Formats: sequence, C-alpha cells, structure tokens
Amino acid sequence: PQKEKKEKKIPTNDDMRRIFDHIYGKRIELAVYLAAICGMRRGEICALRTSDIDIEHNLIRIHRSVALDNDNTLCEKSPKTVAGNRTIRIFAPVLEVIKRTKFQDEYVVPFRRPDSLTACFATQTGNLNMSYTFHSLRHFAVSSMISLNMPKKYIIEYVGHENEEMVDWIANQG
Repeated sequence: PQKEKKEKKIPTNDDMRRIFDHIYGKRIELAVYLAAICGMRRGEICALRTSDIDIEHNLIRIHRSVALDNDNTLCEKSPKTVAGNRTIRIFAPVLEVIKRTKFQDEYVVPFRRPDSLTACFATQTGNLNMSYTFHSLRHFAVSSMISLNMPKKYIIEYVGHENEEMVDWIANQG
C-alpha cells in the first residue's frame, strides 16, 4: 500500500520547554538539544564523536552520519547532503548540556542506531502526551532561527540543507 503522507508538526516553544524539563539528565537529553537547537539530523547525532566537539572554540564538526542499509545493518557514511559536511557554532544551552554530560565512550550520545533514538524520543514525548517525531526537533531549530531573523542563507548552511525549500516551508507554517 502507498504510504500516507504524515502531517509535519513543529513543536511550540512551550512544548519544547516541557520536553527539555522532562528529559533533563536522561540519556536522550544531549541528542534532543543537538536536534532542537543545532538542527542536527539523527544519523549525524548518532555518529558524532567527542573528537568532533571543540569546546575551546564552541564548534561542532559534522562530517559523518550513520544509517541502516538494506540488510538493516548499521553503516557509517557521509552526511545526507554535500552541504551536510559543516562546522557549526555551539549555542550556550547545548554547551551547558555537553559540559555536564559524562561520555561513556568516544561517541557523544549512547545511541548507535537512529531508529533507537527515534523510539526513545517517542517514549519520552508519549509520557508527556505529545506526538512529535524526532525530526520535528530539526524543524523547531529552523523555526527558531527564522523567528530570530537569522538570514536564510545562514540557516541553510547551519542545518546542512542544499536549498531553501524546507526553510521556506517552515517559514510559511507560522
């Protein structure tokens, strides 16, 4: 059967405050901040290593992603788009979470599989009677940047988009 196109919902600021409060100190916390504030994709988050974070200069280098192949095997690859290879500034709330996170190994988050990250987020938002997707956090990040009047060119570069299409869609949701 043909897949139904799901309605894309962007969390409100109030919903994000509730989510941030609810996940405080939980293993998913940093992943949510990286998606909702830095606009990172789930595969990029799962592939992020501590060596990719430069705390001294407040930068994150995004140059790899993980995904499941046709055999449902995890594989490391380049980011989704050429523009996905980028270095981004770490905003203060994310830096605070990074500084208090105790890393278990070379990876920044304890999720190796993007689908595990998605499932954990669904559980956490379900506990709040919300039904956002993990990817909707990325839309929230773009929406927040738009509301701060950040130039579209910089938003596109920051989140690793190839063109303006998604930024325009999000801008028209408000």
